Amino acid sequence: MAATSQRRKKPKRAVALNFSGGFDSRLSAIRLARSFDEVHLLSYDTGAELLREHSSDSARIVRERVNVPVKHFDIDVSRLWRTLLKNNFTSVRYVCALCKLSMHTHTILHCLQHDIRHAADGSNKHQDINPEQMDTTLGVYRELYAKYGIEFLTPVWDATGEDEDRQLADAGVPQVRRVTFGLPGVKGQNWTIQPICMLTPFTLAFTRFPGWPLRKDVAEQLIRDNFDFAVRYIEQHKNR
Repeated sequence: MAATSQRRKKPKRAVALNFSGGFDSRLSAIRLARSFDEVHLLSYDTGAELLREHSSDSARIVRERVNVPVKHFDIDVSRLWRTLLKNNFTSVRYVCALCKLSMHTHTILHCLQHDIRHAADGSNKHQDINPEQMDTTLGVYRELYAKYGIEFLTPVWDATGEDEDRQLADAGVPQVRRVTFGLPGVKGQNWTIQPICMLTPFTLAFTRFPGWPLRKDVAEQLIRDNFDFAVRYIEQHKNR
């Protein structure tokens, strides 16, 4: 009886996932639901998105197709993101890495406030032309999580677009067409399932300007330069 009681009292093993509702985050959520007792989907408002309700719609689709509790949270990071952008205006070509830093910072806050020790996002090696998905940048994000005792996961890191489509179909997720714009390093998006960032035309140009590629070492250093700022922000807000 005592052993049974102890098993019943075992705390839930939860994970927090940065969730736009796109292909990568949908499959990440479904994969994580197979390994964790509860999944928190965190959708972020930077102030630059349109059709943000698509994230909620995608969260509902995921919730209906997994066997563990799925909770969806909508979190405003606009003030932090604007501050990071203002403090690093000379690095505007790497704006997506700064935007993702604001999200990861708030994911850490969410984890601390809900006693969660695992976090994840939908980063993918086939899109590492983008600064926020470069392995060097992810390494710094991972260090920030580790500072607070949180393990950072990238459950779809190796998946191709075809892999994702097949596994989403197997999970019963309605299929939608991928739009790649014919550009390198774009695995495919569909803005009927996720928000539209108004900066997308600029970020596509920044990351694919002929003869002027973004550099992994520059992206990594940018996040390292803002590491202590993120830590101070977390310390100031974690008990609120």
